[in-house]
Amino acid sequence: GPRAWNDWIANLVQELFFKILHTLDQGELATADASKAAQKAWKGVQQQMTGSLPQERLEGAFDAMSSRYILNTAVSDMTRHIELFERYSERLESNERTALIMDARRDEAGGCWELTFIARDRTGLFSMIAGALTLNSLNILSSDIYTWRDCTAVDVFRVADPGAGRIPEELWKKVERDLEEALDGRLSLAERLDRKAGPSVLRRPGRPRRLPKVRVDNEVSDFFTLIEVFADDRVGLLYEVTRELTALGLDIRIARISTKADQVADVFYVRDAEGRRVEGAEEIEAIRSALRRRLEESERAEKTGSVPGPRR
Repeated sequence: GPRAWNDWIANLVQELFFKILHTLDQGELATADASKAAQKAWKGVQQQMTGSLPQERLEGAFDAMSSRYILNTAVSDMTRHIELFERYSERLESNERTALIMDARRDEAGGCWELTFIARDRTGLFSMIAGALTLNSLNILSSDIYTWRDCTAVDVFRVADPGAGRIPEELWKKVERDLEEALDGRLSLAERLDRKAGPSVLRRPGRPRRLPKVRVDNEVSDFFTLIEVFADDRVGLLYEVTRELTALGLDIRIARISTKADQVADVFYVRDAEGRRVEGAEEIEAIRSALRRRLEESERAEKTGSVPGPRR
């Protein structure tokens, strides 16, 4: 309906249309060989960054990139991320614990903002970023997270426009400062967000509540346990889910966050503390039950404006 339609959704539909059109024109579904695609990307990066960096450092940055990152990232974004990585490397020398680079750019076609975070990968990092965005009342539309071979995290979040009366430049500085303080242990995101809890602006009066669904799958991947979460969208939902996954001792390696209208479909590829899939039936059921319980507690707290119950 018209109340669910916005620039973000319009862009998704347009993207789907052109992808299908391309498939019909080509008459096939198969993609190019991964190694050829990587070689093409490398050539593109070299052409765009000629003279920007010494060849040795450029090769080092490209070698550090994971295959998944290379195959899913446009060359123009790779070059921008390499430039950000150079700035990040300088900060890393002075303070490895809180070294962070955040870059914000307006996505005119998508009607949103794209925020890129580069930091040293660590357990709970994804949740901290989501928490810092939520603390500043930003609605997360989607995200893609990557970990390079040198343990550099490159996390890309797309958020809705901050709204009238909020100056983006000042807001992004505030987000970056909050995240740095969270990384350094000077800011408790959980405590601040609990104080901030209240009825969500995303909830419309009278809208029927749909029970959240959690699916845990070990068939899709040989290396990760797949966790899918389907729920009504609300501010802070992603932070609640990722904080619970971290509390369960799970390491999020891949995440695909998708928001369509008032529904979210979040997919997480996780490993346990030993770097393995979660195999035991009891452990899998514990994950499913804990996530459902947390989502239901959060839903009740949002409706009443109260703080969710104590965590175990």
